Amino acid sequence: MINSLKYLFKNYLYFLAIYAISRIVFIVYNLNSFDISFKEAILSFVYAWRVDTVMACYILIIPTLLLSLHFLYPNKATHYIVKTLVMIFTLINAMIMIGDIGIYKEWNTKINYKALTYLKDVDEVVRTSTNGLLISGAVLFLLMLVLSYYLYQKIVPKNIHVKQSYMLPVPFFLLAGGVVFLGLRGTGITPIDQSDAYFSENDFANAAAINSTFNLARSVESNIKVGDKNPYHFFTKEELNKRISNLYEVKKDTTISILKNSKPNIVYIILEGFSSDLIAANGGYKKVTPTLDSIIKNGYNFKNVVSPGLRSHVGMISIFSGFPALPTVNVATQRDKFTNLPNFVKDIKKLGYETGYIFGGDLKHGKVLDYIFNCHFDHLIKGEDFSGDIPTGKLGVADEYLFERKIQEIDKMKPPFMMASFTLSTHSPFDYPMKDVFKFGGGYQQYINSGHYTDKALKEFFRVAATKPWYKNTLFVITADHSHPTPNHWENFVANKNRIPLLFFGDVIKEEYRGIQNSKYASQLDISSTVLHQLGLDAKEYQWSKNLFNPNTKGFGFYVFNDAYGLVSQNENVFYNHETKKTVYQPEETFYDKNKEEVLKALLQALYDEYLKL
Repeated sequence: MINSLKYLFKNYLYFLAIYAISRIVFIVYNLNSFDISFKEAILSFVYAWRVDTVMACYILIIPTLLLSLHFLYPNKATHYIVKTLVMIFTLINAMIMIGDIGIYKEWNTKINYKALTYLKDVDEVVRTSTNGLLISGAVLFLLMLVLSYYLYQKIVPKNIHVKQSYMLPVPFFLLAGGVVFLGLRGTGITPIDQSDAYFSENDFANAAAINSTFNLARSVESNIKVGDKNPYHFFTKEELNKRISNLYEVKKDTTISILKNSKPNIVYIILEGFSSDLIAANGGYKKVTPTLDSIIKNGYNFKNVVSPGLRSHVGMISIFSGFPALPTVNVATQRDKFTNLPNFVKDIKKLGYETGYIFGGDLKHGKVLDYIFNCHFDHLIKGEDFSGDIPTGKLGVADEYLFERKIQEIDKMKPPFMMASFTLSTHSPFDYPMKDVFKFGGGYQQYINSGHYTDKALKEFFRVAATKPWYKNTLFVITADHSHPTPNHWENFVANKNRIPLLFFGDVIKEEYRGIQNSKYASQLDISSTVLHQLGLDAKEYQWSKNLFNPNTKGFGFYVFNDAYGLVSQNENVFYNHETKKTVYQPEETFYDKNKEEVLKALLQALYDEYLKL
């Protein structure tokens, strides 16, 4: 059994070796085009280890099974079958390595599903590649194959010396299979994600750490179900454009300026999973969020705002890029797509804003890490940057400590600045440092109390902030990444399930606009366009984001649930389920209007068309 375990382990070491060599080639080949420090280069290998292990263990599943059967009938064929399988993946690795160095300088992404679709046209690939690239690629490919084969011969024994046994196959499979299974999860308790390899604000360093085979496999998996065709094709291009244009039609492009000046400091407070049901001023439970209720009386509040999705990574893209959630696919986890989206942070940095983002936990939570890195905040503070003396829960530091650190970080920034924070105490397991105040809600009692705790933390944040010199010229934007189920038990198709806060607050707001409760329906998507217009900036790139301070903007919001889409406006809530091909209206007595159903279908088709173009 020991010999078989050693054989399996040496195959694993072989894959780590060729992945490391591919990484070296990728870094060296791109040194003239991208900056990477020696430390970052070394760390790319360190942080790559777990994802490299996952990829290697996927390949070793079949060899593990073959080695188990090998005890029943020891023979040389087992080694040659394993070797053949390994060489196939060696060939694949070499091809992907060449693909990476071929496209990274142009696309700033490693080879992915989108790139594979372009490779269908070989003539086009050859015509758009320089002779130098074609020759160097061919040479590197052959060298990589030769070096890989040499390493395999040196690392992996040519024979598997075992004695025939009918007792050992099961114990070996349980032991080796258990180790391989652990490797498939990245050697950790929770399954690994590609973002586990990200460690730097340098995109190139992160790209170096990514396992290229894993990256391609994930990209293919995300796209293969639908390929490059739109599954929501209902209208001709002309009909589609007409319906979308009517929905987003603005008779006059104007903006009500609610600010005293057009270059205020901007502080985003993004609350984790915060339903409007928690806020009395928005029609929610009384006394749960007295701080927010008080702030709303002195700010400009949008009462009827919906989040497009129900996940943190979707919320971040909606807030900072104005791109909606989609059924069945996820832009937020596809780097090759979200890097093509507009970005609020990058836009205001052009105005001279110093930017920051702070989160008290691990940014892999909610899969927001990769997207937040792509925003290129000047300062990125994560849970690991907090003092070890601060009490932490399972997800990270409690919200009161997050807000305390946020004040400290803002004090260091030079106006004008933009600082965003993302809370976590309203996320399960709700281990907030406070005794429960409210006893109602049944299974949601902890959630309700977590909302009250975060509200208390906000009170202290604003108390301290009000004493700071930067306070009077600061616009506070309070919203949530998504909503959360509550004791109201909203059905999945009802927009109320997705309602979140959106509040503008601060002394920088003109007195005549304070205390306004705007009941127009809106979307989390509208934040970027709305804020950019207040700064006097163009927001045309944010085509799905509306300027809420344009009185001519139509009031509506849309949202996704599984393979279905909902649209809500002042008088009705329409929900189309693509799987069942059924449309649900709220209120139920609403007269059936086929035009509303067609608007939803047009949204689905147009958004998916946009997704495919990214």
